Amino acid sequence: CIITSKCTCIITSRRTCIITFRCACIITCRCTCIITLRRTCIITFRCGCIITCRCTCIITLRCTSIITFRCACIITCRCTCIITLRCTSIINSRSTCINTSRCICIITFRCT
Repeated sequence: CIITSKCTCIITSRRTCIITFRCACIITCRCTCIITLRRTCIITFRCGCIITCRCTCIITLRCTSIITFRCACIITCRCTCIITLRCTSIINSRSTCINTSRCICIITFRCT
């Protein structure tokens, strides 16, 4: 399994008392499993998941004692799983059976 994580945070401060905080994180996980059953059966399992999180927060401070806080977060999760089953049996003849299953799941969560 390979897990890769990347995070980037930027903090911006201006003279007008505005603080902006932005953070983007990407987590990538890839797994590949190969199971061999006998010599004529091969099962391959692959799964790749990408989790992306982006947050933007703005804090505004004015001289009139007014504090404004805004935050928007978007979390996106994408998973792709591919299961491949290949079997070859020999019974007085040759036959090939290929079973491929694909599953794609997308979950999106937004909070403002």
